[in-house]
Amino acid sequence: MYSVVNSVRMPTDYCILLAVLLLPYADKPEGTKINTCAAQNTVTQGDSVTLACHVTAANPQVSQYSFYLNDSLVKAASDNQYTINNVQRSQHYGKYKCIPHNDVGDGPEASVTLHVNGE
Repeated sequence: MYSVVNSVRMPTDYCILLAVLLLPYADKPEGTKINTCAAQNTVTQGDSVTLACHVTAANPQVSQYSFYLNDSLVKAASDNQYTINNVQRSQHYGKYKCIPHNDVGDGPEASVTLHVNGE
């Protein structure tokens, strides 16, 4: 409560209500993990394999997952999976990494090496 005094009127008391709005907590994605559906991350040439990227927390939610093979971008999309059909050793063997992204920024990367059996 506060009071106002002026020379024209009697003192007046006013009550005001102050509303404080808090913005929701926002942060980059955290706890990035990448895994494959292949046992020991090894697939046979000609088969299919799916890599999945997961985070433990993100606010706002992840809007894009970027998948890289040996540091070259192979997919950037809103879904957290990257499927390779007809795996070929010469094209698909190597280190895959995932970087999740939301409106706040990039989360930490996670990586896995995909091994391909066959010629």
